[in-house]
Amino acid sequence: KETLCSISPDYGVVSTVAWSREGKNTEVIKSKDEIRKEGKCYPLLKSPKDTSKILITPDDLKFCLVNLEKLQNKPKIASILLDDLRNDKHLCRKIVGDIFFTHAFHAIKENNKEDIDLICGVLNGTLAWFIIENIGRRGLGGGAIRLVTNDLKRIKIFPERKSLEESAIKKIKKFFLNLAKRHIKSCFEECGIDPTKPIREQEPKPLPDRAELDNIIFDELGLTKEERKEVYLAVCELVQQRLSKATSLKEK
Repeated sequence: KETLCSISPDYGVVSTVAWSREGKNTEVIKSKDEIRKEGKCYPLLKSPKDTSKILITPDDLKFCLVNLEKLQNKPKIASILLDDLRNDKHLCRKIVGDIFFTHAFHAIKENNKEDIDLICGVLNGTLAWFIIENIGRRGLGGGAIRLVTNDLKRIKIFPERKSLEESAIKKIKKFFLNLAKRHIKSCFEECGIDPTKPIREQEPKPLPDRAELDNIIFDELGLTKEERKEVYLAVCELVQQRLSKATSLKEK
């Protein structure tokens, strides 16, 4: 079976020492400003909050790993990282260069290097966001939603590469790279929905580059106009519900 990718559960666990709650993080994680005179710095994507960009290079990062000899396990790298916790933004990151990452991300192992942009394109689409909102773990602080490895394995929009036409693959890659040029906004801005008004009374107006990517995925799956509209409305509705619930609980 020619699958597009696999989830690597051992990725993201850099070290029980580095990510402990015993105050040892500061020995191995430094800001770039701190280590200018301390020697070699290994770029680190520490948190989804570090940047809202999809395409990540070492220059985009604020943190580094140092003192690698203090780590119990060797840090790992990956070409595709999916955020673990999310609030109102959804990103699947394409990593360019050797960048380490923390347990705040899930690594996705591509089966073919040529499919990295394809996988990132599909997983940055609004349909993937919709699926994650339905299968993710709720009840976390601040209304966040979390993915675990078993959840990730359930995301099968295009389980097999051969299910896609080559022309569709080229378009997904192209439209993904267009989307990856900018910072990702909240789901409401991305989908063209005003969260201050009743969501179900609105007509989604997704941002042009998102609409391009979504439409080719929708086309391949044969979604109707109403089904496409429902994806946008449902995503915004689900995000609004969990964030509103967290706010109401905080106020009590």
